[in-house]
Amino acid sequence: MKRRELKRLSAVLLSVIFVLSLIFSFSFIVSEADHDCSGENCEICQLIDFCLDQIAGYVPLVIACATAVAVYGYFSSRTVSLLSDYKRTTLVMLKTRLNN
Repeated sequence: MKRRELKRLSAVLLSVIFVLSLIFSFSFIVSEADHDCSGENCEICQLIDFCLDQIAGYVPLVIACATAVAVYGYFSSRTVSLLSDYKRTTLVMLKTRLNN
């Protein structure tokens, strides 16, 4: 397996794990929101707190990724527009014949 394919595969797997952990955390919080709490040492409440902490830990990561994508999109579109404005002059455009 090539190095580039390995990087792509690891990025996809990491993204899938990230999305699944968010989905499972949200679904657990929603499904157990109205549970019968047993008091101070309720295991379900501790798991809900863990899921909320996990989701709160992802917020800076999501903000950083969204910012990086926005900056990349801005600069790549800017580069493309600068390159499209650049007019190359070729011999064909100048209608120059190259005779011996």
